Amino acid sequence: QHLYGLFTVAETAYKIPLKYEDIQSAMRTLRRLKIVGKANKRDRRPKFEELNDLMEEAFARSARSNAAPLHKIIAFAIASSRRLSEIMRIRWDDLNYADKKVLVRDMKHPGQKKGNDVWVLLSDEALQIIMSIPKVDDRIFPYQSDSLSTAFTRLVELFENIEDLHFHDLRHEAISRAFEMGWSAAKV
Repeated sequence: QHLYGLFTVAETAYKIPLKYEDIQSAMRTLRRLKIVGKANKRDRRPKFEELNDLMEEAFARSARSNAAPLHKIIAFAIASSRRLSEIMRIRWDDLNYADKKVLVRDMKHPGQKKGNDVWVLLSDEALQIIMSIPKVDDRIFPYQSDSLSTAFTRLVELFENIEDLHFHDLRHEAISRAFEMGWSAAKV
């Protein structure tokens, strides 16, 4: 995937004589030989017991120290279906409480990396979580995505009964729940 991008600009941008047709030919061969293929889709949804264990421990850790309120971030991820990086970018100014919307800045898009700012609907639960957060910064969750991702991974590792659960699986859970509640595809 990364080589495709390089091959498309190598000659014009860097004066490296790479031809896009060569990478296309190589990829066809690699697919035929089954060396490369499409990535496996994850469909991991956390079980209620797993979420309960994670939330209890995250809450206890937050109460004992000045750590990030990971329990609220986990709950917000499930209530909003936002990616961790998107959650960390949300600013208080991006919140439209009356219309139950939030501006997600630079929302992930296959062809547009920057400037893809989109207003998205928030559930009542997501709004309640936001309102429980003290305003100490311009951002609602003033933490680093990498640090929280690591904290989540370490939290999961505390439990032998929880296997192969990633923070991004919470997004899948949120989207699945929205459809189960009868939301339309457009609303989700």
